[in-house]
Amino acid sequence: MRSTLTLPLLLIAAGLAAQPTITGADAPNIGEQFTYNGDGLFVDLPSGGSNQTWDFSGSGGSLGNTLTVVAASAAMGAAAFPNADVALATSGFEEFIGITSTGLEHMGQYIGSDNVVYTDPELYLPIPCVYGQTWSDDFGGQWGGGATTFSGTSNATASGFGTLILPAITLTNVLRVDLVQTRVESNGFTYVRSMNTFYRPGTGYFLASNERAELYITSPPLLISTTEELTFLDASSIGIGEDALATIGVDLMPVPAADHVSITFGTSGATVLEVIDANGRMVITKALGNFAPGVHRFELDLAVLSAGLYNVRLTNEKGEHGTKRLVIQ
Repeated sequence: MRSTLTLPLLLIAAGLAAQPTITGADAPNIGEQFTYNGDGLFVDLPSGGSNQTWDFSGSGGSLGNTLTVVAASAAMGAAAFPNADVALATSGFEEFIGITSTGLEHMGQYIGSDNVVYTDPELYLPIPCVYGQTWSDDFGGQWGGGATTFSGTSNATASGFGTLILPAITLTNVLRVDLVQTRVESNGFTYVRSMNTFYRPGTGYFLASNERAELYITSPPLLISTTEELTFLDASSIGIGEDALATIGVDLMPVPAADHVSITFGTSGATVLEVIDANGRMVITKALGNFAPGVHRFELDLAVLSAGLYNVRLTNEKGEHGTKRLVIQ
């Protein structure tokens, strides 16, 4: 994989109060579940920007299967993806993902005899990822047991942030990523996928994907077909409905944590910190004090907590709140 990344000239602390930052804590976590609606109405979106609203409320679509995040080593197709970290699994299908210091990578799909295996993974989201960031990544692989090979390039921009309106829920603090993937196959076909994909801190996979896919004969170039579809996360999915209207930006370091974690947040007024375990139980509650408007930091001792997945939630006196996933090793 050969990647090129360009970061905007932004201060991370300044971004906390105004825009989303996707960090390593937002990678898919074992036990999470995501149910998507497919066949939704594709929408031609204008260019990105700050504080935008993307309205897919009239999309429709049909409910699909639930994807469950499992350890890659425990998945049915594990043998074909030895370098993957997690898989999103449902009946007869598994999507394998690598979680690296660079970011989140597509490793391939298990579909039985027609597995798609990326011998050179595709970086689909760098970590951290902020508004204005751009990246380009070369990838390659094979499918059909090696009968067909492919290579290609993805070019992407984190083009906007704002509010995403889906048929059953409205989500704030959302980051939009525009990605164009060109894949040339040894069977004489070329695929071009143009996607607007939406992510949000605290949700381990995409919220929605607005995609146009074009199939060409490679030489001489000839467009054969075009398909368009919106795929979006159902509001019943774990982790999406809990913090739909968050207004306090929260970041955690290090990720994952061990004996302590530094919590950076943008808020004002009296603020309370809560830590909630994977079973929904409140395991820590602290009154942090009364803050002037701005960005603040608090060091939290984790000695009383065992390894696992938690949510850190901050709430101020106005009822504004923000949540961030905490992973303790």
